[in-house]
Amino acid sequence: MATKDEERKALEQIKKIIKGLGADSYIGAAIDETVLNLAKNNIDNDFLITTTEGLENSSAKLEEARTELRDIRKERDDLKKSVEIETNRVAEAHKKNDELRTRNSELLTDLIAAQTERDQQKQEIIILKAKLYDLMTA
Repeated sequence: MATKDEERKALEQIKKIIKGLGADSYIGAAIDETVLNLAKNNIDNDFLITTTEGLENSSAKLEEARTELRDIRKERDDLKKSVEIETNRVAEAHKKNDELRTRNSELLTDLIAAQTERDQQKQEIIILKAKLYDLMTA
């Protein structure tokens, strides 16, 4: 069995051979950088993963990522709907608050007017009592 160093050297030689075949090489097309990286990872991590297993693992991870992406998109869409509902609820609350402020302002104006009228009537009562007293004592 070859040592890791021997395998690394062999891998470098393979890379040089493939590179030497040129960009239009049939072998270079079949043994691309992904395969060479898989070989390097096998050496570095004591794995024995074949290209087929690597593709199957990648396909499984891709499907997991797609499922996760679908879930995230659904969650995002649900959150967008929730935000829209809450935005509408807040807008309605602001509208109601504005209406209440307007009504409160109207009531305050009416209260001030009523207090002013009350004060005027009290003043008139005092004047009338004073006249009545003057008439009774005269």
